[in-house]
Amino acid sequence: MAATEKTPMRLIVFLMVLWTSLCSAEQSLGEQAYAIAAQLRDPASVNQTLAESETQIAYELKGRIGQMLAEGKNRQQIETALVARYGEQIRYQPPFSLTTAMLWILPLALLLLGVIAVWRQQRASTRSY
Repeated sequence: MAATEKTPMRLIVFLMVLWTSLCSAEQSLGEQAYAIAAQLRDPASVNQTLAESETQIAYELKGRIGQMLAEGKNRQQIETALVARYGEQIRYQPPFSLTTAMLWILPLALLLLGVIAVWRQQRASTRSY
């Protein structure tokens, strides 16, 4: 009789452990989805991540990210799929490339040219006196 009394208790403990592990796995997927959404730009809003935005497309993309995670896709695969669909501008911090390098170098070069032009103008005006 003692063995049959322990069996339901073991089953209950097993089910509790199983439930806890399933809940933590779901929470982990949610956390992963949030982390990915925080690195992607909302195509419908200005300067907001998918995680921050409350637009319709942001909700749809967050759901799509969760669905892709549930399908077993990793962060890289999800980002690649979204970049293929929405273009490189969906990345909040795009990877370094020639295009992104130009975005950094061109303003600095223009600033430098402006400083040189002002310096030369000042130098020419002091010589004329």
